Amino acid sequence: MAFNLVNLRSDARYLVFGNSTLTDYSDIDIDRNINRWYNTVLGWVLSANGEWQVNGEIATADTVAGQREYILPSDCLKVNKIFIKPTSTSDYLEGKQRDLSAVHEDTDNYKPFPPEFDLLDNSIFIYTDSDITAVTDGIKIVYQTDLTELSSTLAPNLAEPFKRLISLGAALDYCVANEVSSKAKNLNVMIDETKKELLEFYATRSTAKPVMIEPININYY
Repeated sequence: MAFNLVNLRSDARYLVFGNSTLTDYSDIDIDRNINRWYNTVLGWVLSANGEWQVNGEIATADTVAGQREYILPSDCLKVNKIFIKPTSTSDYLEGKQRDLSAVHEDTDNYKPFPPEFDLLDNSIFIYTDSDITAVTDGIKIVYQTDLTELSSTLAPNLAEPFKRLISLGAALDYCVANEVSSKAKNLNVMIDETKKELLEFYATRSTAKPVMIEPININYY
């Protein structure tokens, strides 16, 4: 079964009632729980391998002469890497997140090599070994986006063998809310077993050879 939203609903109902067509579990309730479990499973994936970008994007921003602060993309959930081009003729250099214990008050004269950056709220602050100059696409941000909630026939952006975790979780929520303890116990066992397989899978998945994700360049500035 290809687990898109429609199939996840049917599977969750089958797990609860033994009949995928019963609508005692409403679309509104089931969709809410499906999307909640989608976020939960994503959290498990990120904990297993923080480098793997389930919803990966690459954004660029122009640097402005003398300006350190730049706004992160509005859909940024987690920053994976920052690349900085100090001058228009130089190559991109991977930035290192600044060691806050080494921060001095005189940040204007802090000029490290290779470049460094700070993350504060929804901004990035960059530090290079020379004065910051105007460079087209001078900053490249590799990041994890917020999830788009599942709707219509949209499928979760997860490896196929583990999409069923979402319908298992949605079925569990119904059984817990309606005090169906025997089924809830069995669903918990199935979730624990599948979660273990998911963590093992993503912990060893190569980030150098993404299969599902193809990041694209988006200029947000």
